[in-house]
Amino acid sequence: GGGGGATMQPQQTRHARRLYVGNIPDLSEEDVHDFFRDSIRNSIVLDPASNPNASGHRSQYVESDPIISVYINRERRFAFLEFKTMEITTACLRLDGIDVMGQGKVKVKRPNDYNAALAPLVNPDTAPRLDTARLGIVSPTVADGPNKIFIGGLPYHLTESQVLELLGAFGAVRAFHLVKQDATATTSKGYCFVEYSDPNITQVACMGLNGMDMGGGKQLSCRMAAQQFSKAQQGAMESAGGAFGAPVAAPPVQASVVDGGRAALAAAPLAGGMGPMGGMMQQQQPQPMAGMNPMAGMVPQQQPQGLVVTDPMAVANAAASALDAAFGGGGAAPLAAPMAPPAPAMPVQQAANPAVPSPTRVLVLLNMVMDEDLATAEDHKMLEEEVREEVSKYGELLSMKIPRAQDGYALSAVKKIFLEYASSRDAMSAERELKGRAFGPNVVDTNYFSEEDYAKGNFN
Repeated sequence: GGGGGATMQPQQTRHARRLYVGNIPDLSEEDVHDFFRDSIRNSIVLDPASNPNASGHRSQYVESDPIISVYINRERRFAFLEFKTMEITTACLRLDGIDVMGQGKVKVKRPNDYNAALAPLVNPDTAPRLDTARLGIVSPTVADGPNKIFIGGLPYHLTESQVLELLGAFGAVRAFHLVKQDATATTSKGYCFVEYSDPNITQVACMGLNGMDMGGGKQLSCRMAAQQFSKAQQGAMESAGGAFGAPVAAPPVQASVVDGGRAALAAAPLAGGMGPMGGMMQQQQPQPMAGMNPMAGMVPQQQPQGLVVTDPMAVANAAASALDAAFGGGGAAPLAAPMAPPAPAMPVQQAANPAVPSPTRVLVLLNMVMDEDLATAEDHKMLEEEVREEVSKYGELLSMKIPRAQDGYALSAVKKIFLEYASSRDAMSAERELKGRAFGPNVVDTNYFSEEDYAKGNFN
């Protein structure tokens, strides 16, 4: 069965058996009741191999009606659904973002009178689960967890449906959030978060998307958000547009977008950050892409089944499939297998600035500062605070400088972040942690700098 309280509806648990549904279409209570009842029946997991309580759940929620009542406030366009058990109520939180009878997506959440402290615990081992991918739901909230993916380097003008089309070619998407300045913005900040319905797809998608050439100088960076993001950092990133991601873990597969639509499929990895570039994506006059819709790429035949993550050919073909589905590749031939990864780069102390052949106490961060970060004193201060909070974790930070042209610094010093640590050991520790990390849509690079020049304020 579903656990305690499965057959009772005492008043004291009513707050935990109700859900708020916002932005409800103009439908009758009966229509809403039938729609959500059928959604539960069509998505509940009843496979005994993955659900040991399948027979009990079938009896409670399929053969019986799981919904007790529906109340609709038509003026304010919201509804309350009362369920028979707390377990199915919790499961139905996954219906957030469902399109109700083709008339619009709704918000599903706990009501304001819900009190988690008073709600009896639901045993996750016996609770019902909904496979919302069967309903075509893509939640707008990507929960923190081991399968949350960060993707940076997206062309700013791509719409949510276009990005979803690209991501959906790897498999069904459970949750997706394209970060924008605000809800009404027509362009994004160039990065998003995504979670796939099948965790086995996660690594394949990451490897296939990482390094993908989107044209116009844009290359995707893709990594697991949970590897380096704390909850505070993730929140800061989604609100302020900048935070550190995890290091790039796999050699990227290269594929190009040509003429703003067609996928020209190439197969060379990026050696030392260089590689053949695709044609320029049309950014000045973004055109709608034919056939784009958020659910495309989620049907079974478009999901790369049986991919082996360690097989470079499989990953390359997955990347090709993604671009082909999203931008209309016209049935291009599969990618050739990528070459072996390039040899490791020389240690920083040998390959960095020849004038500073060994690590110093001063570390320089590159590829992190954008024009808007320096536009006003407030923007500059926000960037400084965000960076200081992160880089202080890896050693004793004595001082930091982010030069701006309006403060009289030469252009060669602008868009760099200078960090002075108490020791070269601290600087080396920071370099190990920060080099190759994502900061917003960019990938951080590092270099060492002369301590004497830093002390003199000579940042050129």
